[in-house]
Amino acid sequence: HPAALAVTSKAHATSIVNRGRYLVEKLACAHVPDPPPNVDVGVDEIEANAGRPLTGREIAEIHGRDPACASCHKYLDPFGITFEVYDPIGRQRTEHDGLPIDPKVRIDDTFGISGEFANARELSLALAKTGAAET
Repeated sequence: HPAALAVTSKAHATSIVNRGRYLVEKLACAHVPDPPPNVDVGVDEIEANAGRPLTGREIAEIHGRDPACASCHKYLDPFGITFEVYDPIGRQRTEHDGLPIDPKVRIDDTFGISGEFANARELSLALAKTGAAET
């Protein structure tokens, strides 16, 4: 729904983390704790260190390697990544800022889900089959 995509986006950009958190909490009925107050997300720094523009997926993957962040992001990011094909107000897209969007994810035993999923629909259907999804 476009409203859910808009409320989980920033003013002019999507947010893999915000979308992932929203979906995990609303669909999987799982609680996601707030990050510790001393965590520095450093997204701008991640992109600056890369020396080139990065996709949202690349930023999420780099950020998710931080041991302090990985424990939650392994649950959040796959859900958010699958919805990157929708811009901040829900329009479909295949690229962002000239970079291709790859919504495919691999999940290993998260909420009873394991496997490769090509898009948000496949992942949502897999979650629904577990019985963990909110009805």
